[in-house]
Amino acid sequence: MGLWASEMRGLGDHLADQGHMVLGMRLAGHGREPEALRQGGWRDWLSSVDEGFARLQRSWTRVMVIGFSMGGALALLTTHQHQALIDRLVVLSMPFRLSGDWRTLPLLRHMILWYYPLGHGDFDDPRSAAEYAQP
Repeated sequence: MGLWASEMRGLGDHLADQGHMVLGMRLAGHGREPEALRQGGWRDWLSSVDEGFARLQRSWTRVMVIGFSMGGALALLTTHQHQALIDRLVVLSMPFRLSGDWRTLPLLRHMILWYYPLGHGDFDDPRSAAEYAQP
């Protein structure tokens, strides 16, 4: 569970190379135009995770859940709901607290529709990846 499928693909490929069955899930509203995310929220994303988990459960008795960023929070919720069925849980870069004055956050969506500084980056190109890695 991550922001973009390409961000987790390397980890998924590595686990598959080690003999694990891997299912990369696309959460509701993700992988399309950014405006599609406005149509839903975290409950829709959790529903996507539940569907993927049910799919894995039909074929496997041991399931490991890995979540990146907000996907980590979804992974925790899924693990809580299915404790007896999840063998391992890994969360990467999961936010555990939001600080600051967030009351203005809903207003920002009217001023700045979408800002993805690396949204058009080609991280499969070694030169581009090296350039983005520079401090």
